[in-house]
Amino acid sequence: MAQPITDLRRPRPKPHRSAPGPGHTFLTAIATLAITSGVYAEKATVDAASPVSVIDNAEIERSGFESVDDILKTMFTEGKVSLNIRGRAEIADQAGLETSQAYTVRTRLGFTTGEYNNMYFHIEVEDIRAADDSLYNAAGTNDQPTKTVIADPVDTEMNQFFANFNFEDINTNVRVGRQRVKLDDDRFVGNVGWRQNEQTFDAVVVSHDVNEQFNATYGYIWAVNRIFGPDADLDLDSDSHVIHLSYDDARLGKLTGFAYLLSVDGLAAAPGLSSDTYGVRYEATRDLKGDPDGPKLNYVLSWATQSDAGDNTTDYTANYYLIDVKYIENAWYVGVGYEVLGSDSGTTSFQTPLATTHAFNGWADVFLTTPADGLEDTFVYLGGDLPDGYKGKVVYHWFDPEDGSREFGEELDAVVSKKLTDNATVLAKYAYYDGDDGAFADRAKFWLQLTLKY
Repeated sequence: MAQPITDLRRPRPKPHRSAPGPGHTFLTAIATLAITSGVYAEKATVDAASPVSVIDNAEIERSGFESVDDILKTMFTEGKVSLNIRGRAEIADQAGLETSQAYTVRTRLGFTTGEYNNMYFHIEVEDIRAADDSLYNAAGTNDQPTKTVIADPVDTEMNQFFANFNFEDINTNVRVGRQRVKLDDDRFVGNVGWRQNEQTFDAVVVSHDVNEQFNATYGYIWAVNRIFGPDADLDLDSDSHVIHLSYDDARLGKLTGFAYLLSVDGLAAAPGLSSDTYGVRYEATRDLKGDPDGPKLNYVLSWATQSDAGDNTTDYTANYYLIDVKYIENAWYVGVGYEVLGSDSGTTSFQTPLATTHAFNGWADVFLTTPADGLEDTFVYLGGDLPDGYKGKVVYHWFDPEDGSREFGEELDAVVSKKLTDNATVLAKYAYYDGDDGAFADRAKFWLQLTLKY
């Protein structure tokens, strides 16, 4: 089935017992919580020394609901602990600034409960530590303004905390709370997963499978928890709506229509990020010789238009275009692409403030914010399997403004990775940006990383 939001659904164990309809499931959860709270409040004054014993399961069962013991037993005995540890060395050098060195470890510890009547909960804590955070500029959060930016501040936070309701009889999933949201290739909405502290959203997301091919997803976002951590006070308040419709056919490809209606606040510059974006995306893969195991051609086409919204005081309209064509044979691929983030008369440009911007327009992160005169990115790439189980990719970019004649420069990116075991992956990555016409400073970045997943 079409599934635009990564990990919105997961393989689920068989329910504890046959599940009633969706209305009963939701009401059971709410009513059980209410009854439990009421019983606890009434009896806590009588038996404050024994808080565990004050929950009267018999009284709950007489009310028509299953005991809290049964619910907790199901959820916790069938629950799963997850652990993700990512150690990274990053060295960043930018003209006009001191070289930065960040040696960090990101740890995520999560717990997903077992499923009870098609409902489960997930909680995940994230911690980032540095060997010495005075060796780099953590995006202005650690008083090292003379050094090159490496946006991995030290912090500990609640990364995810949500309730998930899967109404199987109507093919609808509802997730409420702090969560990771990834749409399509993260070009407009993503989790910025490359940084040690990922971006999450306080949101309610409803995903409905109309049939095997057609999915409709709606999300309401009331807060954006950005990569700078809670202590930086750089998160965004939001009153934003996400609409994502996709039709995925094995023969025809995947056609997506989207509307991202963003109204954000919380920072002095935040209202300037409020915008309405409407667009379409099409991706397909074709067998070139009628052989499923033979060479293939993959292509992605996308277009969007964006205009001011919310408290944005700038009146503008800018467009977005993408064409990306990739030839695939055996374990290798080669491709060419052209992406444009347009400008309105060289004053205001197309922005993607909720995107995983590191994945686009060069890994040196020169264009995380689109320049006022827009951006044209022409790129070629080559990648595939290397000897001894390694995988690699090389990308070369030519950057120009969408409005104007000056050149922005060129960039070379390269990455090599290897899966050492089922739980361990090692990666080395490099980016070098060579600026032209003094528009942006030259810079180079290198990463060496080990990830452990359990």
